[in-house]
Amino acid sequence: MGRIANGRLRLYTGRMRTFPAAAALLALLALPPLMSGCVSAGAANQPATKKLELAVRQRNKALVAKLLAEGVVPGEGSDDILADGFGWAEYYGEREILKMLVDKCKEVFVLGRNCAQAPCYVARRGDTATLAAFIEKGIDLNSEVSGATLLGCAANDGNMANMKYLIGRGADVDKTISIIEASIVQLAAQNSAPANAAIAKQNAVIATLERLRPGGRAEKTANAAAGVTKDELRQMMKEAAAETARPAAAPAAASYKSDVDAPAYKISENPDAYALVIGVEKYNTLPEARFAERDAKAMNAHLLAMGYPQRNIVLLTGSQATRTGLVKNLEAWLPNNVTERSTVMFYFSGHGAPDAKSSQAYLVPMDGDPQYLEETAYPIKRLYAKLAALKAKRVVVALDSCFSGAGGRSVLAAGTRPLVAKMDIAPAEGKIVSLSASSSDEITGALEEQGHGLFTYQLLKALTETAGRGTVGEVYAALKPRVQDEARRQNRAQTPQAFGRSLDGGLR
Repeated sequence: MGRIANGRLRLYTGRMRTFPAAAALLALLALPPLMSGCVSAGAANQPATKKLELAVRQRNKALVAKLLAEGVVPGEGSDDILADGFGWAEYYGEREILKMLVDKCKEVFVLGRNCAQAPCYVARRGDTATLAAFIEKGIDLNSEVSGATLLGCAANDGNMANMKYLIGRGADVDKTISIIEASIVQLAAQNSAPANAAIAKQNAVIATLERLRPGGRAEKTANAAAGVTKDELRQMMKEAAAETARPAAAPAAASYKSDVDAPAYKISENPDAYALVIGVEKYNTLPEARFAERDAKAMNAHLLAMGYPQRNIVLLTGSQATRTGLVKNLEAWLPNNVTERSTVMFYFSGHGAPDAKSSQAYLVPMDGDPQYLEETAYPIKRLYAKLAALKAKRVVVALDSCFSGAGGRSVLAAGTRPLVAKMDIAPAEGKIVSLSASSSDEITGALEEQGHGLFTYQLLKALTETAGRGTVGEVYAALKPRVQDEARRQNRAQTPQAFGRSLDGGLR
């Protein structure tokens, strides 16, 4: 997935216009999306392309094949480029579904009418013969497709065979380089580690394009007017195979540093404050919840600054963030330690999931499986019941998850539909106050340049501004509009929720 351009979510592109430039890094490096859905599903009267998109998101190969066989064309009759399904299929690694979409589009593609993402995707990841089939449909090599030239699409993924083929057909190297240079200017303004990594990659792309341009460094290309001959194409493919066979340098891991990671305040220790902090980023069988570990570690740092003793904080990340780890610490360690004087903080960053049968919401630990939520995940209802049973005088809950089941920090069992109805994620017990990242049918997103979930970043920002002494109500009043504004800039809705009758109490 990719970026926001002109108010629309764009996929597979090499530059951006209105969204923070670090977001372009995801498209350039073909990383998972900043957010991948969490939108509520529509009703049964949705257009056919929307049904196809949902089938792809559910990873339902049989339904995708059925819809395509019935004549549904990806993106046709829709101004929503997500209806293509390419982004969802690639995000989930569904290569068979991608091939189905490409094959269908190759047959029926009409420029400006359907399959908007297909040419760029094929330039990035496809073979040259398939790319040639799309070009024969009448694509202008030097116009923008999905916000980039086809040459830019191929260059951003390092598809050498397609780059050489497109240049041989007359693709404008200078125009492609100018688009990449424009994105470098945007990225440079971010002055962040991920932006710098993207700039380095883009400069390498430019260097490759300069080397491949006609007349550059012993490269022989066909005359633009004459196209490319079969022999030349065969030679290009041999060179591309040799290029692919060379061992690739391992990509440098992005290094993130946020202005909320290290608290600039310190409150005296409260020996009666306890916290269970969980960050689940990498799952056994599910897409990762990006930045969840960083979220949890930063929250741990802020709890220490607010006077929670380290001995009273349990931080579960990585292989420790299992269902067993959650149950053990929530249902045994906390009850055995908290007293009537205690304040308890429960924080979770990671996937949530809905049970379509029971309409219950679940937190998904590292070893959770959406197919078997009752056995492998942890129900929100049970969470609140266990917290309410504690002897503590006050419990604060913060959840950076979502529960619609359509992606992002939310997952869904294969073959089931995302939920339309809102789920109840509010506590019933009066001593519990809860903050959640969004309403149960909305998207949750991330702030790439800060390396945090959007909700967590703004929560920690509010804690910093109040030096850890603000009430839950004050913190919520500060973070809510900021999350809403940033989500709007990402072309989606995200409205943090606050539940409980004691918002005027603090977080320690």
